[in-house]
Amino acid sequence: PNPNIGLLAVGYKDSTLAIFDPWSQELIHYVKTGTGTQEVSSLASSPDGRTLVTVDSCGNMQFWDFETLTLLYHVKSSDLGFRLVAFSSNGLRVVDLMDSKLKVWEPAALIRKTVEKDVIVSHTAKLPVIEGQNESKRNLEITVMVCHPVLSVVFVGKYNGSVAALTSKTGKEDAVLYSHSKSAFVTALAISSHDILASGDVNGNVQVWQLGKTATRTLQTSSLMLNTSAGKAVKQLLISPNGDFLLISTTVSDLVFSTRDSTC
Repeated sequence: PNPNIGLLAVGYKDSTLAIFDPWSQELIHYVKTGTGTQEVSSLASSPDGRTLVTVDSCGNMQFWDFETLTLLYHVKSSDLGFRLVAFSSNGLRVVDLMDSKLKVWEPAALIRKTVEKDVIVSHTAKLPVIEGQNESKRNLEITVMVCHPVLSVVFVGKYNGSVAALTSKTGKEDAVLYSHSKSAFVTALAISSHDILASGDVNGNVQVWQLGKTATRTLQTSSLMLNTSAGKAVKQLLISPNGDFLLISTTVSDLVFSTRDSTC
């Protein structure tokens, strides 16, 4: 996220974590995050680009200095099977998605000083200070999430096709913003710094909404900017900072749309 730190982090199935210079393709650092069976299932960078968080399928969450891969913090959760992880907009919280549970973590290690002063800390079991949301019904299972770049808001897509906003301070749901078809669970989300939210589903349908704030400062949908079909299941969405262009990656092709005039 920090354009001044031009490094690329890569996680591998053999539990290797590596840092590359993407332009020269030079390998800068690499470490083993665990044993060969603990593959890196998800990783995310803090907004300032200094901290990297990785999770694996065995319940380990680890925080690293992005440039040196110095281990700063290690969490061993009693729950296995982390799926997705993301930083909050202020970089002081991490949201993790596991099965139907969404949790918010707030380790002190995220208040960064210098690498020399950072201390490796390890905690086990129930560390999260914020409980978050636990949905037991299949239709309410969270399938994908993305954090707002500025606000303390997490957007989630669900198995029932709905897109909702949660607060990263409490992990609780604020509102359901809109929905895709009930037979098409949400597979990808993207948010711009101008509050333009894009979502795609397993049937290839894509919606792009301009969001606005209510009187209570919670977010709601303001206008539908784009409603189209990419033909195949959407794997990933990337939106430009101002929200003018949307890159849609499907299982067979990549498409670029203008959200202003709906042209491809």
